[in-house]
Amino acid sequence: MILFVAAGGLIVACGNPNRPVTLPGPDQAQVARGAVRALAALGSGAEPSPPAETCGEASAPTALTGDLNGDGTTDVVMWAVVDGRHRLVAVFARLDGEYLAVPVGELDGDGAPVGVLEIERRGTPYQLASLAVDFFFGLDTVVTRACDGTRVAWFWTGSRFEPQRLAS
Repeated sequence: MILFVAAGGLIVACGNPNRPVTLPGPDQAQVARGAVRALAALGSGAEPSPPAETCGEASAPTALTGDLNGDGTTDVVMWAVVDGRHRLVAVFARLDGEYLAVPVGELDGDGAPVGVLEIERRGTPYQLASLAVDFFFGLDTVVTRACDGTRVAWFWTGSRFEPQRLAS
């Protein structure tokens, strides 16, 4: 059985990949049949798992929901162990009822800071660290916040996630 804490509740997924995974909380998203199988398709031993370092925040979320690809369905982003390494993974709810797991980034190697997982909602203003111009998130966007306050937004490009450092 896989069990870990999410924002506002628990995520439970039994060994059967056809069992639903429910994310209780304000979004009340349900990732139905195939979600666990989609995560497992990324690599050996793939399972939801929080990183060891969450900046001392006991309630730091392991998984969050949002419309990450702009198709109007609720998607999930979660920390997972894939091939023995902690990775940030998005599980997209496709319009045909199936699910697709897409790597967002790794804790080591892709510049993803170890820290807290966040979602910035569509329309929220932001600035890049390299440019003092106001932008607005076009989609619900995955953000990781390092313990030193550094934030990285993971922008969905239509085929993969691209990291960009945000201004503090």
